[in-house]
Amino acid sequence: MPVEPEVLVLALAVTFVAAAVQGTIGIGLGMLSVPVLTLVDPTLTPVPQLIVTLPLTLAMTRSERHAIDWRGVGRLSLARIPGIGAGIWLLSVADDRTLNGVIGGIVLLAVAVIASGVTIHRNRTSEIIAGMASGATGTVSSIGGPPLALLYRRDTGPAMRSNISAIFVVGLAMMLTARALSGNVSTSDLMVALWLAPTVWAGYVASRAVRARVEGPRLRAGILAVSALAGLGLVIESIAA
Repeated sequence: MPVEPEVLVLALAVTFVAAAVQGTIGIGLGMLSVPVLTLVDPTLTPVPQLIVTLPLTLAMTRSERHAIDWRGVGRLSLARIPGIGAGIWLLSVADDRTLNGVIGGIVLLAVAVIASGVTIHRNRTSEIIAGMASGATGTVSSIGGPPLALLYRRDTGPAMRSNISAIFVVGLAMMLTARALSGNVSTSDLMVALWLAPTVWAGYVASRAVRARVEGPRLRAGILAVSALAGLGLVIESIAA
């Protein structure tokens, strides 16, 4: 699919920054790039971001695998399955504008609740709810990070990045399979993903230089900021559509 040179340059720049953010705090690639690139050229999103995020999360899982809670990853991954089913159903019954507005509003509400001082304790119930929400929002908009990040926001950087990445590996494989079987992955999506892949890797490499400096309050502030930007981007996108 032909893309204007200036659009391609912008897409590569946005993807680099988003990948660097994800490599640093555990989320961010789809959350930051999808809203921006959709406004520029809707054909650039959201499936390509799902595709390029898979190898990134594999690399992140491997690099900090010592901090993974495999039982929690298993529960959250299983909970994403009904969420993915709900996301596929929503894609068939609602238009993108409505879905983006609703998801963006939910993300902003969650950020506001957490920022007010409310603490969400990680237990089986909260893991199931977060997993289902992440599966649904990730399938619809490629933005499945906020529910997981808000759940792990009190953990250390390595624990947050590795656990969320491990959950993403399983979830992305399921989401891409579900989208492919339902006819929601095109040749154009694969071509865009190939264009973006080198930039994603460059962003990940860059993130390793600053990762150790982002811990504690900085990490939590980064999670809230990125989640808020993603939610706001989806709301703006739904209004501008």
